[in-house]
Amino acid sequence: MKKIVFFALVSSFLMSGCTTNKNETNASLSTTEAAQIWHKKREKPFGTYDYKDLETDEEAIALLEDKFQLALPTFYKEAKQLVEKTLIDKENQEQSGERYDLFVNDVTVTFLTTYQCQQAGEPSFEATIELKYLFDSGKKRVQLDTQTLLIRNVSQTDSTLLLDKIPIFVEKSTDLLKIGDVTNGLEEYQQQYETNKGNLPQQTVVVWENAKEAAAKKSVLKSIQLYFDTESVAREFYCNISDRTD
Repeated sequence: MKKIVFFALVSSFLMSGCTTNKNETNASLSTTEAAQIWHKKREKPFGTYDYKDLETDEEAIALLEDKFQLALPTFYKEAKQLVEKTLIDKENQEQSGERYDLFVNDVTVTFLTTYQCQQAGEPSFEATIELKYLFDSGKKRVQLDTQTLLIRNVSQTDSTLLLDKIPIFVEKSTDLLKIGDVTNGLEEYQQQYETNKGNLPQQTVVVWENAKEAAAKKSVLKSIQLYFDTESVAREFYCNISDRTD
């Protein structure tokens, strides 16, 4: 199956969740869903800019909020906490670097925060938080389109590195996505893994997703997925929030 790829977001208001104009919000959204999306009127395109390897995320956030008039969702801070509390244990996994990038074109702003981790001096994990904003010139509006956390096993020697942490990543992602219990989805994944004896080459396994419901109700799509590479190594863990209210 096709490998998951992703990209970024941010804004001028800092609030619990994301601020959105009430007249633009789908009335069927729950309070939780409404807090996870953000729309704002905008007349002009963003222009074209590349801000690579910024010194701090404060610098990137200042550009998002001040220069591009975008809002930062609570997802960003919570995803950082998830990475720092569950991925970096300081005994086995040490943080070897952190990078902040902001890529802008006329209709898209993408904010990437990437953590590099190492174990015994060798690369182990890479975690990327991506926020992506879209400008619609026809509607004269900008929205926070996707919010994504991607954790990758980049080790060349330890094939079980990510596999061993899947249960804890899934558990913490339920809080990040605000979706409640996903026990059934985790059990189905474990059963699928055992049935195939770990032989899942180039497969994406959906642990939890509300794609059909989000499409039918024009609401917020949320997803937790795993990707296995050509050698059946659990290579990527992915959780995402996407605005499907249009």
